[in-house]
Amino acid sequence: MWFFRYENNHSFGLVFLTIVQGLVGANFVSAELTMPAPTDSEVSSLAARRELLLQAIRERRVLTFIYRGHSRTVELHACGVSSKGEPVLNGYQTGGGSASRPPPGWRAFSIAEIRDLALGLETFPGARDGYFPNELRLDPLWAELPAADPTD
Repeated sequence: MWFFRYENNHSFGLVFLTIVQGLVGANFVSAELTMPAPTDSEVSSLAARRELLLQAIRERRVLTFIYRGHSRTVELHACGVSSKGEPVLNGYQTGGGSASRPPPGWRAFSIAEIRDLALGLETFPGARDGYFPNELRLDPLWAELPAADPTD
């Protein structure tokens, strides 16, 4: 049996993946992979994406992008860093495709896997029903929409 441990150390920009085979007799088999810190262009790319995401939330503008081979149209509700240390966004997908289930619906997206991110011209009125602020427990939370007013 194999066990995997994932550790992301943002302070030093390293990602560790340890693969350990279960105890067989008195021996462990172990391998460790260390990935290099992100390059300056990768860091600036994340900074540019973050600014675009913050603008989308401020202006309640729809985002379009490619994610895992599918074009997506998404109303962004929150973005930040997951408990795994990964920048993510939480949004309501209104159009495009998906391998798991067709839109519309709530989705979380890894920002690292997003391609061709663009701010659309279309706006939306605010948080959708069923949105719970910081439902993904993002820390730090970069930005989010306030919850929908139930009296509206």
